[in-house]
Amino acid sequence: MNKKLMMALTAFLLTFTAQGQTMRSLWIAMPDSLFPYLDRNAKTIMADGVGEGIATGNRLSGQSRIDTLTADYLKATLSEASYIEMKRIANPQGDSILAVVTTFCGPEQESKLDFYDLSWHLLAGDVCAEASTVRPDTMSEDHYIELQQKIEPKIRFYHLSPVDTLLYSSFSLPMLSEADKRQVRAILQEKRYDLGDLFLKEVK
Repeated sequence: MNKKLMMALTAFLLTFTAQGQTMRSLWIAMPDSLFPYLDRNAKTIMADGVGEGIATGNRLSGQSRIDTLTADYLKATLSEASYIEMKRIANPQGDSILAVVTTFCGPEQESKLDFYDLSWHLLAGDVCAEASTVRPDTMSEDHYIELQQKIEPKIRFYHLSPVDTLLYSSFSLPMLSEADKRQVRAILQEKRYDLGDLFLKEVK
């Protein structure tokens, strides 16, 4: 067989296989290197236990489970300190891609957004989706600026919508006292993004 034809056929078969993957199979195929405390067997047990509240032990001596699994969305508790959300979205430039949000649960939640292809090759890592603030009508400009300056360091919390391609971004406030948090929350405004737009902005 012609070498070029063989290469084209191989590329087609790889693409076809990836496109035919379900969220379950994508989850199980996720490289162990991303979360070393979950091997393929543990991820399979988690997938088999969806809807039954079944958790499996992980290498951190904790419990992991899949909380939600649909045709294009997955949410899983990785450990007591972290969870993951995955969303499969269309890519206007080609094959479908995966948006993966990993959230770490410290004093306040902190999230990381990455994009992968369906073979788990990283396309864009640690993507920033800016959060937002807004000044209430009854608040002075000086007080608003004062509260904005309290949002340091700027730590963001993301969450994905299970039903569409939206990502929501807001600020976490781990360094503030409870009194300061109450004041600053008065100016916080959750900001939403379309995942496809975020990805295209990163790969331009």
